[in-house]
Amino acid sequence: MDKVMFAVTCLVIALAMACSGSASGIPATPGATTQVPTAVAVPQPATQTPMPHREWDIEDIVADGSTVTVSLHVFAGIDVGVTMNGNEATRVEAALPVINFVFEGVPVGKHPVVVSDVVGHKETASVTVEASPSTDIVLPTWLSNWVEDLEPKMWNSRPDRSPDTSGST
Repeated sequence: MDKVMFAVTCLVIALAMACSGSASGIPATPGATTQVPTAVAVPQPATQTPMPHREWDIEDIVADGSTVTVSLHVFAGIDVGVTMNGNEATRVEAALPVINFVFEGVPVGKHPVVVSDVVGHKETASVTVEASPSTDIVLPTWLSNWVEDLEPKMWNSRPDRSPDTSGST
């Protein structure tokens, strides 16, 4: 029993020394405070984490009259949106891997096209809608002059007909 008492006494003394700070051989000073180390700022890395690769490309932008079609080639199933002048497409035609965003009734002029996805990728392009060509047929100057020269010659070469100057046909 003496050996057990001796072991318990040694453990109590060791525990008391450890709690008082005297275990290192430095006597504990009453009222002394333990110094807390100051925080050190961790330097941030010079580069940020790169964004994932863009999963689409603009394949083509075609203006046909007042209709503009923006064709995107999509490499993965990702939500992509296209706006022109801040307006969404009139209709979307998905023939994967190409998605066509069709804008109808686009006025003549230059228009910004913005393509963006849910990841945060964004690309801006522009398209110019030109006025449709006139339906009136205008002859080149040389051709209209030649036709004018032909008319008097044609009447003069046919003796059985005389030119009608009354304006009726």
